[in-house]
Amino acid sequence: MEAQARMVMVDPSNCTGCQLCVVVCSLKHERQVNPLYSRIRVVRFEEKGAYIPIICQQCRDAPCQAVCPVRAIERDEAGALIVNQEKCIGCKVCIVACPFGAISWTADGRIIKCDLCGGEPLCVKVCTREALTYVPATAAHLRTQVRAAEKFSEILRRISAQPPQRNAP
Repeated sequence: MEAQARMVMVDPSNCTGCQLCVVVCSLKHERQVNPLYSRIRVVRFEEKGAYIPIICQQCRDAPCQAVCPVRAIERDEAGALIVNQEKCIGCKVCIVACPFGAISWTADGRIIKCDLCGGEPLCVKVCTREALTYVPATAAHLRTQVRAAEKFSEILRRISAQPPQRNAP
């Protein structure tokens, strides 16, 4: 019997922007503390007090997987979408296709994305505010994530529409 797919659920309202998830991710995967090598990132809107973790949602019908010309994105036995570095040609089409902006590349040309840490996501373990939780990838959770992505887009529109505040002389 196949294990039920799981995903990292994001609740931006609980995120404080501490970046601990980013630090532990790069440390675990690359053995260095470097946000450029993390599979999760936190978009920070300091003046608004808004912080939004961005991480792969392990989409059921994954656009990144569908557009890969060499089929380098494969689903593992736990349901995580994994980039097969031996097959990947670094074309970056998956980055463009991801609706969450959750795929990036490294300075040495590798495409990286969340692999759920083999079923025990470290980012979730260190998130004391529960902005990140590891849950079954049910239809309800996926709908919640779509609503979160829509809310993220709304926040971005609102923030970009407001003129920057200037300090009084």
